[in-house]
Amino acid sequence: MKSILSACIEKNLSFAIFSYPGTTEIELIIENPTSNHHQQAGFILRPFELSNEHPEVFIPADFHLNSGSDWTKYVVKILALPRIKKSHNAPKIHFTDKDRYLVDLEKGILSMPTLKVDKFIYSRIEKVDTTDDLDRAKLFFQVIENQKTAFVYLVNHPQSGMWMGATPETLTSWKGGTISTMSLAGTQPDLGGLPLWEQKEKEEQDYVTKYIETCFSKNRIPYQTEETKSIKAGPVYHLQNAISSLGKVSFIQALHLTQSMHPTPAICGVPLPRAKNLIRALEKHERAYYTGYLGFINPHKEVQLFVNLRCMQILSNYVALYLGGGITSKSVAEKEWEETVLKSQTLLNELESLSAK
Repeated sequence: MKSILSACIEKNLSFAIFSYPGTTEIELIIENPTSNHHQQAGFILRPFELSNEHPEVFIPADFHLNSGSDWTKYVVKILALPRIKKSHNAPKIHFTDKDRYLVDLEKGILSMPTLKVDKFIYSRIEKVDTTDDLDRAKLFFQVIENQKTAFVYLVNHPQSGMWMGATPETLTSWKGGTISTMSLAGTQPDLGGLPLWEQKEKEEQDYVTKYIETCFSKNRIPYQTEETKSIKAGPVYHLQNAISSLGKVSFIQALHLTQSMHPTPAICGVPLPRAKNLIRALEKHERAYYTGYLGFINPHKEVQLFVNLRCMQILSNYVALYLGGGITSKSVAEKEWEETVLKSQTLLNELESLSAK
């Protein structure tokens, strides 16, 4: 399994390898660059905002392996695939230090009443230097082992580059005609017991839940919402509400609901248009595929899409960690910085552990 993944990485193939929350079962999807007839099923990676630089990419499941597959049967075919030429254009990524982050965020918080923004998501990118020989395949399997409650993935495509993540948030799950999703907001560290949530965090969660319920209603999909609960995601806890359809939903309805939900207040803000404008004014970087969504789709069987949180872009000698948090008028800039530092530990710990071995 590791040898096939290493070959995909070395050949710069378009591929996605992933594991669903609650399991260490692995699926690998590879595009055959020599084929003229690609599969309808495959892996989708969509950015926060579509642009020429960051388009939606789709990796057809020309090869689709899972933990039950006889991987040895595919070795010869995959090793025979041609190497894809790498782009020589290094992406321009803007990294934000703490001083700049605090100054800009304080400006944003002060401007919220005037701009009539109730909540917005503010993010930053942290650069972590690595060696040229970073074993990306080994890193992926290590994250799988340590982040069992997350959707763990490693994806590569010429248009997106290579990304890895361990996200706790489902955007859309469609299976057997039922569609489900979740609202997820609020962050507290895991201190050994269930956290006590403040009003600010409860308000964040309520914003997201009501927005998603509205999307179900607009798409004329009857739904039910479960009670709010605390869920653990790596070193932190979040508030969560599970929301699911009542009755059968078609594949097209599932796609329409997904498109209408994105971006949710959990990764953009409230109200959405004004929050997005404030984000554009404050953030100096492109979010690219951070806070977009990704996952597997099969028009005849299932849709499993996740919000791209706790993620990093992997480059030749460094990785770019994308980090963010929900901001309200009650937010304190210093505490929000500390929250991003806490969230960075999910993948930063994995990188440090790998380099120590």
